[in-house]
Order: sequence, then structure tokens, then C-alpha cells
Amino acid sequence: MPHIVMPASATEQGHAFEDLILSYYQKSGCYIVREWSSYLHGTSGKWWQCDGIVEDNQGRYLVEAKFFRGRPATVRDVDPHRRQSAAQDLDCTGILYISLNGVDSDLRKWTHTADLVVRFLAWTDLRDDLLSNLSDHASVLLDEFELTPTRASAAQSTATLHFDAITARPLSPQFPEFVTVPDSLERWLRRMPRFPQQLAQVSSGRFWYDALTEQATLVPDRASDLDLQQAWAIQDTISGYASRTYNAVRATAQALSTMDDGLIDDVQIELHSMGWKTGRAGVRDSLNFLVLLGLVHKWIDGRKARYALLPLGRAYTIDEPDDDLFAAVLKMWLPYRAVCKAIAERNVPATADGILNYFKTQYAPYEPYARSLFNPNKADGLIRLYRRFKR
Repeated sequence: MPHIVMPASATEQGHAFEDLILSYYQKSGCYIVREWSSYLHGTSGKWWQCDGIVEDNQGRYLVEAKFFRGRPATVRDVDPHRRQSAAQDLDCTGILYISLNGVDSDLRKWTHTADLVVRFLAWTDLRDDLLSNLSDHASVLLDEFELTPTRASAAQSTATLHFDAITARPLSPQFPEFVTVPDSLERWLRRMPRFPQQLAQVSSGRFWYDALTEQATLVPDRASDLDLQQAWAIQDTISGYASRTYNAVRATAQALSTMDDGLIDDVQIELHSMGWKTGRAGVRDSLNFLVLLGLVHKWIDGRKARYALLPLGRAYTIDEPDDDLFAAVLKMWLPYRAVCKAIAERNVPATADGILNYFKTQYAPYEPYARSLFNPNKADGLIRLYRRFKR
């Protein structure tokens, strides 16, 4: 039996399933993928998160994919009212609800507007047709490769990925066609068919002096302002970022500096003693941003996340947090650096809409192997940081 390689974590499995479904439609010969999973600007001016949009000769369909191993998808999971509004605002003629275990009766009975074609599909409705075209291991983008414990070799190119010994594990007895590997490895297995493109970019181009970093780097010949390596690096380093005001991030670092290590609850209690009323989600988002900047270390203790300042974080929080040091660290964070460069060199408007539209365009030549993770929340947060720290 051919096997589809999935990431190990439940959250990433949901995103991977979206790509799998869209790849199936793309390779079916009957559909064209117009949009991969992303935030899209509707005709109303509102931004919508969508799992994808496909078209055939009869219509344009919003895709909503759910990956619940033990149950069907319900109205609460899907929020069909919001999906319907998104479909209409994005000029879709229908909605495709696709779930690993099918959909619950409450979703089937939910009354959609009559001018939308609505279809409900389970993975079993697609599985046999999808697997019939595979013979070995495949990524969720349906690119096949040979997989051994220490190497993966692409079937359609010379790309090879080497790694320490890892065994792919079955997802569940109910779905033997799925196997899992660590999230980060799955991400690079998915990207493997584009390795030759990255090599080609490295070998040709022109050297460009960047005034922001004061370094000269090779700018490859390409259709995007970003080379493939930059696109992947920005994608990976912005994952997990959520917008927070700088003052909230600053206070969170200061609170953490009073303890050797702390749980989110510990940091929240200290923040409350400082006069802040931040909720747990806000504390977590601030801590995760400090982790992304290399100021804080995060690790899992049992089932809980613990946080501690790294040496750079301790330097930042001595006595009072040092705003100039933070600005210097922020300047080296790839997503922020890319935003500053877009505004300074490409005249991109310093607005959330400007940033979202710019990076969607820059990632378009690389989709679905690289994906813009900029959304309204992230873009707004980055613009606020830019306005606070621009020089």
C-alpha cells in the first residue's frame, strides 16, 4: 500500500490535510486550484481565512477541510454561517466540505442560501482514486519519494534529503495509508521537489548591498523579491507569532526576569502584581514572541510549557528593559527585516493590507511548496513594531 506522510502533531495534521485535498483536486485533471490555504481579500474589503478555492467547468468552490480522527465534523467545528459569508464575498458558487470522518447530521441539515452549491465529502470518497495513482511514499502535495530510515529521494527529480535515523509511524489502524514523522521533517520532505530550484538560484544572480544589514548578498535570478531559501526561512520564523503591543511584550519579559523559570500562570500572576490584567492567551503570545526573537527559551515539562530568559534576554531585562537592545534584536528577526525592506525598497504601504498583499504576491511563484503565513493579525503587529522602532 502507498503511504502519505503526515506531520506528527494534530495541529499540523489539519493544515497538511488541507494541502492533501487541494493537491488531489489539482492532479485530478478536472479542477484547478485558484487559491491555496491563505487569507484572501473579499469584494467587501474584508479578509477571510480559507482552506482553499478550486474551480471546474461548472463553478468556483470554497474548500473547508477538517481532520478529526475520531469523529465527524460538526456545525461548531465549521461555522457554516461564516463559511457561507466567505464564499459569497470571494465570488464562489459553492462550498466543498471535506472531512476525514465525514460530517455530522447537524451540518448536513444546516440551511445554506439556495444560490450556493454545497457538497459534503468524507476522505473515503476520495481515498481509492487518490491512492490509485501512488506506488510509494508521497508527501501531502502528492509528490512521490523513496523513504528509508536515513534518506528520502524524490521520484521526479534528483533531490535527496538526508537525516538521522527516523521511522515513519502509522497514524491509526483506521487509516493505514497515513504515516507520521516529526513536523519539521515532514515540512522538508514536502519541500524536497523544489531543492533543485534553490540550487539554481544560488548559482546565478547578482550581488546586492543591503543598507539595513550592511552586508552584500547574492540576489538570485527569480520571479519574486524573495529567493526560495528566504521564503522558507520567513515562513518558518513567523510561524507562532501573534500580534502584541511592544509594551505588553516588554512587561512580560520583565515579569519573567523575576523567576528562574516559569509557567504561563506564574508569569501572569507576576504581571497582575505589576498592574497588568493580561489574560493567559496574551501572556502566551508575548512569551512565544520573545522565544522567536531568541530572548527566551521554551521547553515542555510534562504537559506544560516552561519559559526562562536566555543570556540575551537577561541582558535585555537588567534593571529596566533596554528598548535599544530590543530594537537591535528585532532588526535581525527575518519577518520584521523583510517588512522593513519591502517598505523602504519596494514602496509597500506601511499598512496591514499593504503587507498582506505584498507577501501574497511574493510567495505566489513558490506555492504550494512555500506559503505566506502573513495574516491580518501578524501584519498589524509587524506594522505597529515598524512604527515604534523605525529609524
